[in-house]
Amino acid sequence: MYHQLAFLLALTTSALVAATPSTAQRTIAVAAQQVYLADIDLSGGSSDLAGIPFCESPALGQAFVLTFQQVSPFLGQNGIQPETFGWTPQTTLRVTRKTQTIGSIELLEHLEIALADTFPQLEGELKLAYIRSHPSIQLPAQPFELTIPRPPVNGIRSRFLLPFELNIEDQCVFRSQAALKASVLRPILVSDRRINRGEALDPGDFTVVEQDVLSLKGTPYGPESDLTGLESKTTLPAKRPLLQRNTGRIPVVDRGDLVQGVVRSGAIYITMKVEILDQGAPGDVVRVRNPKSKKQLKGIVQDDSTIQIL
Repeated sequence: MYHQLAFLLALTTSALVAATPSTAQRTIAVAAQQVYLADIDLSGGSSDLAGIPFCESPALGQAFVLTFQQVSPFLGQNGIQPETFGWTPQTTLRVTRKTQTIGSIELLEHLEIALADTFPQLEGELKLAYIRSHPSIQLPAQPFELTIPRPPVNGIRSRFLLPFELNIEDQCVFRSQAALKASVLRPILVSDRRINRGEALDPGDFTVVEQDVLSLKGTPYGPESDLTGLESKTTLPAKRPLLQRNTGRIPVVDRGDLVQGVVRSGAIYITMKVEILDQGAPGDVVRVRNPKSKKQLKGIVQDDSTIQIL
């Protein structure tokens, strides 16, 4: 239990500000949230009771002064003579809070780690930079953890605001937000030459380049991507990333083709000639027409000669 006797009553307003130095006054800076017996031991020795808490530490940026009259009863309760701890009736002890400074570069490193933990599905190397540099932060000199209370709703973007908290012993001691620029570096496929619209994609026409994927307007293909059966839906200039929205499967049937239409229903199996009305790749649903009845139907492209009638 904390010392609750004359100490709390004796902490007046004047004791909470810096006292005028005297020959008997000592000063300590504590890191923890409590002042312990070891902190008020001015003899430089050690004690088995050093871990006993005496009182709460001052708030960050504040100080208070302990006197012999406040400390002596506490020491007596624990079987300690004040003289053995270096205390005399003239002794006073000014207590401040030990601090640490978190600079903008160190803060940015912690933000990168926290974001990577928040978005484990992120593929690539995350890099952050400030849009506006964050000022240095003063914290108690204790281990801290940076957390993100509200992850960005739309995920990580090229530019965004990120709220964050700094916690010590599971308590928030600082809360703010940072204006950030982000990039995610990932190896992607970039064209070596101009790829014309409708041209089949060949892995040999692409080079693997590490590039920021957040700046792209679409999902890029990576070095592990299988380009088999794909074509370019647009003209792709040289040195451009290959995006999924600009590719499609190579059609195996085209408008006007006559192919075999197949109808399956239980044990019933019927075939007929049908005319293709839409271009399509395997798996695509296309319109077809019976040349005799002129009736339009829909079917799934099986291959370049067969349509499964729906």
